[in-house]
Amino acid sequence: VGSEMCIRDRRYCGEIFQAEDGKLPIAIEAMGITAKDGERSVRVSRRSYALTKEGNSFPIAEVAAPLLDEEKGLTGAVVAFWDLTEEERINRLRDEFISLVSHQLKTPLNRIGMTADMALDPLEPDDLETHKERWRMVRRQVDELEDLLDEMILMSKLEAGEESVSQEPLDMVCIVEKIVADFKSSKEFLKHRWEVKRPAKPLWAMGKRSHIEVVLRNLLENALKFSPEGSLITVEMRECEDEVWISVVDRGKGIPAHYLERIFDKFFRIEEGDAQKTYGYGLGLYLSKLLVEVHGGRIWAESELNKGSRFTFTLPKAVSQMRPLEDPTKNSP
Repeated sequence: VGSEMCIRDRRYCGEIFQAEDGKLPIAIEAMGITAKDGERSVRVSRRSYALTKEGNSFPIAEVAAPLLDEEKGLTGAVVAFWDLTEEERINRLRDEFISLVSHQLKTPLNRIGMTADMALDPLEPDDLETHKERWRMVRRQVDELEDLLDEMILMSKLEAGEESVSQEPLDMVCIVEKIVADFKSSKEFLKHRWEVKRPAKPLWAMGKRSHIEVVLRNLLENALKFSPEGSLITVEMRECEDEVWISVVDRGKGIPAHYLERIFDKFFRIEEGDAQKTYGYGLGLYLSKLLVEVHGGRIWAESELNKGSRFTFTLPKAVSQMRPLEDPTKNSP
């Protein structure tokens, strides 16, 4: 690889390997040790960074060994290195997952434990309904925890590129109306008002139904959390060239402009005003972004303080929609 002592290749080690924290390039370091010890077996190994021609760095594990002639005279050094980019990515995902499990699961488990303790308190004989309601709370919190674990597993697969996405034509009007109907029937959201703005004709998009339903539910839950009771939640659907646009609009307090770029970051939560009182994990919008992008779509937020927010995501428009199943008895003799 060349060195300041031997420029046969007309390149210095410093031009190939990044010398960090004032360290010598590893080949020069190996030759320096050899000059003292005169042993072929001496070698140097460390983790470092290599530089590309564009000036970008990537992590490497490198090993250098001296090259000696028959009289043990130093003639140079040989260097081998391994690209650790993928290894570091896996390690980062592992560390994030451990952090998620250790910190994000603590709160829901504490809530379940506290509710269970309340349910175990001695009650008067005629207080049976209170007893049942406490166990219903435990059931709801277990369901929430189960949903969180499912989302964590899905998120990890998406980050690792291990989640398969088999897309098919989806009737978006049908999907949106079904999910909104589920929310409207829930006791928790009876005080909100709902509006679905649908196009006059069917709206078909390409996607995996289970994934798109996760995105819609996350956006609707987010709108409900950050808007006052009795306010209107609107879902809008429309075509825009070769895309289908789905928007969820709330009439809450809005998002400060300096947070809009970070709102889809992993674990990000707004920690000011009334928003910091809202329970959440900072994963829903991040997961929604992963799911939309793996479908070839886009997602963004628009907001105006004290007026509300609009979250929009796009999906590729289906070239042809699925035909309804024919009645097998229609043309029978």
